Amino acid sequence: MAGKTIAMDADFARWYSQEFMDDGAVREVRWKAVVAMAAGADYWRVEVLARLAFAAKDPGGHKNENLASAYETVVGALQSGGQDFDPAKSARELQVLAAAALVRLFATSADAALAVTTASFRGLREPALPMRLGKSHGPTPRASRHRVVELRSA
Repeated sequence: MAGKTIAMDADFARWYSQEFMDDGAVREVRWKAVVAMAAGADYWRVEVLARLAFAAKDPGGHKNENLASAYETVVGALQSGGQDFDPAKSARELQVLAAAALVRLFATSADAALAVTTASFRGLREPALPMRLGKSHGPTPRASRHRVVELRSA
């Protein structure tokens, strides 16, 4: 996939513009970082993205080497775009970009959907974001093949 540029998602452009400046060049760099954060995301990176999106405990300070490495990968993606990015000063931006990466992962990663479902307590806890993480963002391969049944008390 090296060299291939993925067109910016219209939802991302809207979310980023609502939250931050509407500088197209910065938005483009951040989109490329979101794509890089989502590319090849494993369980650990998904956990880091969920923690950042839900403003949970900072995964960078953990003693778990896998979480620390995944956190460095996420921050590194943001710092590699040529624009200044300091995670300590840009916590809100990091939160929104992590959430955007999770939305991107929903179509391909069951771990992303599960992480958001559990972190949100099945929709009862929603972080203040320009998008609703618990909302369906299109069918996933698993969701399109299985019937979902909601149990109701009698």
